[in-house]
Amino acid sequence: MAKDRRLEEEILSVIREMLGRKVSLEDKIEDIPEWDSLKYLQIVLEIEDRFKINVPMDVVMSIDNVKELVEFVVNSCNVK
Repeated sequence: MAKDRRLEEEILSVIREMLGRKVSLEDKIEDIPEWDSLKYLQIVLEIEDRFKINVPMDVVMSIDNVKELVEFVVNSCNVK
């Protein structure tokens, strides 16, 4: 569990860095003005590169909040 918590923090750090603002797991994507479609793709590409995973487009389109994205990445990293 500690490993997952560290991974969550690392993912949140990537998102914060890309957006240039604080975000939390509870934040909805639609409530983050900086998180437009282009920025979302940049975030996904950075996450894929940094964590060596693939985020399918159907997953990208289904995610509504930061927690869902973080959980997907954590689960993907744990499968490797």
